[in-house]
Amino acid sequence: MNSSTAEVLWCSPVAARLSSSNNTNTQVLLMQDVAVAILTSTEAGTFTASVSMSTETSADSKYVVALLNQGGYQASVTGTNLIINW
Repeated sequence: MNSSTAEVLWCSPVAARLSSSNNTNTQVLLMQDVAVAILTSTEAGTFTASVSMSTETSADSKYVVALLNQGGYQASVTGTNLIINW
């Protein structure tokens, strides 16, 4: 494992500060849930993650799915769950 691996496994201090400062924003909270789900799955050695979308707004859901797909993930909403594959 090269030294740059750490750079992609946690957010930068700037991103952490922004996330902490916006911890009541529903879109930010959803992105935090997605990040935790992805890291939990990678720790388990799997290539898929699921996040409950039952309390999310449609706009937040669509935005996060679009970001994930643009970032190289395969993301879709099935029922009330966001399914992410890589």
